[in-house]
Amino acid sequence: MTDPITTSTQEPSMMQPTMIPPPNRRATRLFAFGVWSGAIAGAFALIVFWFGRPQPVAITRAVARELGSSFAGSIVQAPGWIEARPYATLVPGLVDGTVTSVRAIEGDAVKAGQVLATIDARPFEEAEQQTAGAYAMARAETVQARLQHTLADARLSVGEAAQVDVDLAAAQLARAEGAELMARGAWERAALDVERCSVIAPVDGVIFERRVEPGERIGSDMENEGAMFALFDPAMVQVRCDVPLADAGSVLPGQLAEVTVDAFKGRTFRGTVLVGGFRADIAKNTLQVKIGLDDADGLLRPDTLTRVRIMVPGSSAGSARTQVVVPADWVVRDGSRSTVLVMDAGFLRRVDLGEATDTGDGWIIAADGIRPGEVLVHPSHASLPDGTRIAPKEETP
Repeated sequence: MTDPITTSTQEPSMMQPTMIPPPNRRATRLFAFGVWSGAIAGAFALIVFWFGRPQPVAITRAVARELGSSFAGSIVQAPGWIEARPYATLVPGLVDGTVTSVRAIEGDAVKAGQVLATIDARPFEEAEQQTAGAYAMARAETVQARLQHTLADARLSVGEAAQVDVDLAAAQLARAEGAELMARGAWERAALDVERCSVIAPVDGVIFERRVEPGERIGSDMENEGAMFALFDPAMVQVRCDVPLADAGSVLPGQLAEVTVDAFKGRTFRGTVLVGGFRADIAKNTLQVKIGLDDADGLLRPDTLTRVRIMVPGSSAGSARTQVVVPADWVVRDGSRSTVLVMDAGFLRRVDLGEATDTGDGWIIAADGIRPGEVLVHPSHASLPDGTRIAPKEETP
């Protein structure tokens, strides 16, 4: 009989140890990754919500007031645009043909005599050669006729010819000389047409308009029969503005004016009224006024939109007029630049006032971009960038 204890002791190699399965680490890692991703997404959403929320701001509104005797004069405001002074220089194509090259474009500064474009000259060169040949033949015929006239005179002097022969030779000479003059004129015109195939700048200036492209046909019977280029002198520009008809009677030549342009924020260009009320616009109910600029410094270009303020001297009850004004302490000042903060469709926007005009009683005359009832934001929020979402916190009466 075998002892079971002995048997177990004698045969240890026959026993198999129990195996414990390893933990599922992949599932654990996926769970941890999901938790971390959710936490990061939540934090990001919180940050976006926090920074994207509308900023509460204090507001007030622009108002329309009638400025009386406390204001030393009145200001007529009008929209306008820059143009060449006194007018632009147009460069036409002087011959009909096909444009072969354009050598200057908008913004290029050019000198008088500089080639701006070329027109196909081959037809005109052929015409020049033909007329040159005809002119040479006409000259030869004139020489021959002059020789015949000289011989007729000589024969008449020795009695070998009659006066009628001399007169006939003189008539042939006159006819030959006339034909020579006509042939010479045709040749000179043909040569001039060849020269005109090079379109040149008549004066120094800057190109602000180019109306042709290579390969385009130009001529009196074509759609493009006008100027190929328009030049202006950057030092000689003026403003043409539309003054409301109700104010046009107070605008006179010699009055001072201030002009602001969005491209040069913080800078005010000064000028003088040149001509007032010379053209009416029935649709706009305005009269056009020209203002010469004294300090453009070559910066302004034709067709640039402007805002104009014309200083009308004098002050009386009869000259009082309604102006859009903003509170002086709601204006943000940075050196000579003055701006106001406005709420535009729930976003912050800055409007430049240029050199603000103070009425003397705590109000500032607003720019053209401010309308009565415009929502103004308090200057304490000037650190907010343009485009910030804002919400009214309180309204100051």
